[in-house]
Amino acid sequence: MSSTDPDDYLPERPRELSWEQWLERWHSSPSIDIGISAAEVIAEVRRERDEELARRSSL
Repeated sequence: MSSTDPDDYLPERPRELSWEQWLERWHSSPSIDIGISAAEVIAEVRRERDEELARRSSL
């Protein structure tokens, strides 16, 4: 599992929010300090999303 796996750090994401929206909302919380930046998590989520889309399109 990647050290930037969002499931390691984030509470459950509401279904009505995209990962980007949820990360932006979550990262704006002043009580969060986990030692990694939201940009790192967003980049990892986008990479994983792109890989998933590529897998789906190749089926």
